[in-house]
Amino acid sequence: MFAERIMQLFNGLDRAHGEYKLVGEAKPGHKFKGKAVTKKAPVTEAKWQKHLDGEVSIGIIPIREDNNVYFGAIDIDSYDNFNIIELENIIYERQWPVLVVRSKSGGAHLYMFCEYPIPAAKIRVKLKQIAIALGHHTAEIFPKQDKMMSKDDIGNWINMPYFGGDDSERFCIHRSERLSLEQ
Repeated sequence: MFAERIMQLFNGLDRAHGEYKLVGEAKPGHKFKGKAVTKKAPVTEAKWQKHLDGEVSIGIIPIREDNNVYFGAIDIDSYDNFNIIELENIIYERQWPVLVVRSKSGGAHLYMFCEYPIPAAKIRVKLKQIAIALGHHTAEIFPKQDKMMSKDDIGNWINMPYFGGDDSERFCIHRSERLSLEQ
């Protein structure tokens, strides 16, 4: 049930996805080390279920064949003295249309979702404005490109939240509270 819902929410490129496997332990204040692989195959509901079960961590490429997106993200790779609750409070107070999710390494992914597909270039502009306003002008923006450069282009993927379901360290925060997968 949750696999189908989250798959619809993170509706991206349908011919490729990412898989990430952690290697070793992360040092405090540093990004986790791992092995990232891009698979030239669609992500299925079964693959999403494995993600939620903590078996295979997946990443989704936001940009679609038609250069539109249903979601985009800001990837904030701050770890030392980073306070995700403080970040979420700022976003909530300013009423910005993004959800704050703790990333695998303890930074943050800020997700913006759309009811209908919009041009990748349009969401990139809005996300960059938010990143700059937050003081994170070097944060990565997903999708990383405004359009696909060729029929073989696959874009870039971002790791998905709730790897391992409700036991995940990649969870959404709202009003300073950790949200369950269902919430």
